[in-house]
Amino acid sequence: MRHARRLSANLEQEDNVRRWCGQPGLTLTITNEGHHWQIGDGGFLAEWWPSSAKLVIGKKWHDGIHCHDYKQALKVIEDFYRNQRLLISIAGMKVAAALQQLIKARFIKEGWICHVTS
Repeated sequence: MRHARRLSANLEQEDNVRRWCGQPGLTLTITNEGHHWQIGDGGFLAEWWPSSAKLVIGKKWHDGIHCHDYKQALKVIEDFYRNQRLLISIAGMKVAAALQQLIKARFIKEGWICHVTS
């Protein structure tokens, strides 16, 4: 019974989720009568099953995350997506600029990096 309630409550929020997905350029696909939600952009994929509250990012099935409602799921997705985009943009930077971006994004703290001289 709780699985059906969870599914129904989240399906009622489909429009809100679609609006949220449009802001960062993601798309939402809902299949299997609402039981399977996919949020992605072609390179990023998050899959959520509202009735079982399971969220999987990047097909890492063994690292499933328990999210009861769409707000929890979107928060986790947003964090993963933002971090992935940051790492992709940093990959093309020089080391000093990349470290500054990591500090700014709070991936690392200032002072954690020591200067190595030869």
